Amino acid sequence: MTAGRPLTTARLDAMAERGLRSVQVSLQAVDAERSDRIAGTPSFDEKLAIARRTSELGLALTINTVLHRHNLDQVPRLIELSIELGACRLELANTQFHNWALRNRAALMPSREQLETASKAVQAARARAEAKGLTVLFVLPDYYAGRPKPCMGGWGRLALVVDPTGLVLPCHEASDLPGLEFWRVPERTLEDAWRAAPGMQAYRGTAWMAEPCRSCPERERDFGGCRCQAFRLLGDASKTDPACSLSPDHAIVVGARDEREDELVFRR
Repeated sequence: MTAGRPLTTARLDAMAERGLRSVQVSLQAVDAERSDRIAGTPSFDEKLAIARRTSELGLALTINTVLHRHNLDQVPRLIELSIELGACRLELANTQFHNWALRNRAALMPSREQLETASKAVQAARARAEAKGLTVLFVLPDYYAGRPKPCMGGWGRLALVVDPTGLVLPCHEASDLPGLEFWRVPERTLEDAWRAAPGMQAYRGTAWMAEPCRSCPERERDFGGCRCQAFRLLGDASKTDPACSLSPDHAIVVGARDEREDELVFRR
């Protein structure tokens, strides 16, 4: 999984010889000017070179594009470009507003009209794409869905992350949540770190929930939404994800839909 750099075609060839089977390349847009502006660095041509070489090597190619106000209009062309590149999968994932994306939320937030137009474009192109061997996924943003997404399929339920220090986490951001204790491998076994670490137990299942989650019939489907999003927006990871229309804090998300700024803020 790569931004297309600093990977080179020569390094890609070498990895393919060692058994690499699939590559995911992120594209910010379908043209160099817009892609490089969104990425904050010239990279578009390198990305295309890696994508094309991946297909030439017979490896499975996934194209991933994080969608937002500045590129949603390019969805039809992104589908065509993915077909041209020989991709087998295109992931059109609308921005989830965490970390640096949250800092840029007002510059990235799309309108409902943009989302509806892009969704219709995906539906119109899906049959042709599938006939060309391309599966297209389109993921709505939490801020417009009205229902929260289960965090990693449910906190400590299906997935884990091991960070570079060996810390075993239920998701990439969980170590930022205050007051939670997670364990490291090899200081503990992976099984112990998964099953028994206090942080893993904190929001596992439904017993921790307060209302409106506790009595919600969807509680074992969405598990109260994203703990990290609740913390970022409300300062309390135990509260209902405000992306949920039933959350008493849902107005925070509704209000954010109308925020607008023109300039993206880059990390460097």
